[in-house]
Amino acid sequence: YAVVSPNKTSRASIAASSSSRHRHQQAAAARRVPTSRLLSANVRTQLLRSTNRESSRNVNVMGGRLGRARRTTAASAQAVDEENPAAECGYLCTSITAQTVQGAMREIAEAAEAGADIVELRLDYLAHFNPSRDLQKLLEACTVPAIVTYRPTWEGGNFEGPEEERLQVLMLAARLGAPFVDIELKAAEAFFAAGGKGGSRVTRVITSAHNYEKTLSDEELAALASKGWKVGADIVKIANTAQDISDVRRIMTLIETQSVHGPVIGLAMGERGQMTRILAPKFGSFLTFGALSKGRESAPGQPTLGALAGMYRCGEQTKD
Repeated sequence: YAVVSPNKTSRASIAASSSSRHRHQQAAAARRVPTSRLLSANVRTQLLRSTNRESSRNVNVMGGRLGRARRTTAASAQAVDEENPAAECGYLCTSITAQTVQGAMREIAEAAEAGADIVELRLDYLAHFNPSRDLQKLLEACTVPAIVTYRPTWEGGNFEGPEEERLQVLMLAARLGAPFVDIELKAAEAFFAAGGKGGSRVTRVITSAHNYEKTLSDEELAALASKGWKVGADIVKIANTAQDISDVRRIMTLIETQSVHGPVIGLAMGERGQMTRILAPKFGSFLTFGALSKGRESAPGQPTLGALAGMYRCGEQTKD
């Protein structure tokens, strides 16, 4: 992704809220997991080079823990990754669900200012989306790392077009340097067979599996995770629907047992599963999702980003 200067409107907004941003930066600085664990060493090196080139132009990196990458050397960052690549967890992510590209760009700026560490670009929400025209523009608007997701209707999303077309868009995202690409586990083999991330050294692939009716058994959840690792996932995401507290326990167990293989995103959707979202950092989930505001949830049971960062203090949680 590219580090870009915010537009004039964004600068005015930042200036008007400098005191609140300062409080957010203080809270972010106290977070347990360093920014260096979020990106591969290659991505961080590009970020540092870009920052050095643009420093004379007053480049502004807004929001989240990414801003602290300016104080991280590529060498030390790589050392952290190699020491324990599965240790990264607890990032705050919000989904960009606007229906227009301009609206999405506004939400991206809003998310970064609100303290999101990662944004998920839900391309399937966009009307009249033109990948060759719009995708790079959206990635360049991101001042925090982005997950590119193009969710089909058969996995709970909005995309109804040809599967080949959808996979081509995700592969294009990798070629453009998207930090993360989300591919449904059911489509992962086809994605990798068609070229996957095309040799990209900066893109990490998330394989995702959703169940909107129930939470699977421990054995079934473990089997899904194993399939994700086997097919080539860098990060495994499993989201099921909680019916009672025992379902929360299953998701927490999944995260703890599978994190030895790599980063895991484990979520129990619905009101009964909110504990998995609120306590995600404590149990080692790579990230947790929060909506930009009420009414903009991308999945059942999402708290708001503000509630996760403020009321529930997700950024301050530790496994202890």
